[in-house]
Amino acid sequence: MIDFNEKRAERDGIITVKATLEHLLQNVEQIERVFSVVKLKDGTIKVSASDGSALEALGMLEVAKFDIVEDMYE
Repeated sequence: MIDFNEKRAERDGIITVKATLEHLLQNVEQIERVFSVVKLKDGTIKVSASDGSALEALGMLEVAKFDIVEDMYE
């Protein structure tokens, strides 16, 4: 079934939640560790991670913060 909202978002250059998750699933064999922060529709923030050290998770978050800040100034 074609999801017209997804197609419209893709056409407009919008990266949707569904597109992000599908991309990750398509590349799951290459992924060693995953760390996610999601905002639910009710505003609740949820955090989850695959197994690994807390220090590694913090490092991954620092890299994500750097990328986000860098994108803000481009």
